Amino acid sequence: MAVLVTEQLDDVISTTIRHIVPMVVDNFFTSRALFVRMMARNNVVLDGGHEIQQPFLYDSPPGGSYSLGEELDITRKQVMSSLRFPWATYFGAVTVEGQEMLENHGPERIIDLVEIRMQAARMKLEETMGTDLYGSDVDGPGIVGLRAACDNGDTIGSYGGITRASTGPGNVIKGNVNTSNVGLDQMTTAMGSATVGTARPDLIVMAQATWNTVHDLLGGGGTAANNLKRFDGDASLGDAGFQVLAYQGADIVVDQQCPADHVFYLNTAYLKMYIHSQRNFETDGPWTPPNHDQKVWRIFTASAFVNCAPRLSTMMTNADA
Repeated sequence: MAVLVTEQLDDVISTTIRHIVPMVVDNFFTSRALFVRMMARNNVVLDGGHEIQQPFLYDSPPGGSYSLGEELDITRKQVMSSLRFPWATYFGAVTVEGQEMLENHGPERIIDLVEIRMQAARMKLEETMGTDLYGSDVDGPGIVGLRAACDNGDTIGSYGGITRASTGPGNVIKGNVNTSNVGLDQMTTAMGSATVGTARPDLIVMAQATWNTVHDLLGGGGTAANNLKRFDGDASLGDAGFQVLAYQGADIVVDQQCPADHVFYLNTAYLKMYIHSQRNFETDGPWTPPNHDQKVWRIFTASAFVNCAPRLSTMMTNADA
C-alpha cells in the first residue's frame, strides 16, 4: 500500500508539473521587455539541429547601368555568409524531500508545494539566462549575449564564428559602441549610428539608475513636464507591467540585469531567440538520488540568441559616468 501511495503522489506531482510548465514558460517570456517585444514580432522560434546557422548578406552582386554594346559583368560573387551558434542548455530542478511529502500529505498540499518550487525554478532560469543575455562570453555554455552581439570588434573580436573586420562579412557584424555618458545629444547620436534608411532601434534597454536619469532628462522631474506624454510606448509592454518612456520612436525600459553604465539601442526586428524543439522547457522525473530521501524533477531548455544585424544596434558602455 505504501508503494501504491508513493506512486500516486509521484503521478500527482508529475501531472501538476506538466500542468504548470506552460504557465512557467508564459511567465518566463514576459519577465523582460526584450522577450515581450520579440514574442510580439514572432521572433521566438522553435528549431532543431546541431547548431543555429543564421544567413546574412554582406555584399551585393554585380549590377548597375550600362551603355549600348557594353559587356556586362556577370562575375559570380559570394554575397552571403552565416553566423553559427551552438545551443546553450539550461536546467531548473524541483526537489521534494521525503519528509516534506509526509508533512504535506494529500494531493492539494502537495500541489501547493510543487507550484512554489516550480516558480522558484522559473525564477532561477530567468536569473541565469537574464544575466547571460547581457553577457560577453562567446564560448558557452550560456547564450551569446548582447555585450558580444552589439560590440564593434574592439572588445569582442568575433561573433557567430566570424571575425569582425573593416571589410567582407566581418564589417556587417560590427555593432556600434558609444562611450559617452547618457544625455539627450548622446542618445540622438546613438540612435543615428544604428539607423540605416527606415531601419532604426525600437527598444532601448538600461538599468534602473540610468532609466531614472533619462526620465528626468525627458522632463519627468518637473511639475510642468508632467504634461509630457512620457509613458506612451508600446501598449503590449505596458500591459506586461513595464514602465515605458518613449524617445524618437523607441521605447525605453528597465531591465534589472542590464549591466550598470550600459544602454542597448536594439532593432528587435533583427533579434531572434531560437528554442530547441526537443528542449522546449521539457521535464523529466521523478528520480531519486542515491542515498537520499528525495524526489527530483528537472526542467530543461536549450536556446540560442542571435543578433542578425549587429550594425543596426548601438551600445553605450559609459552611460552613468
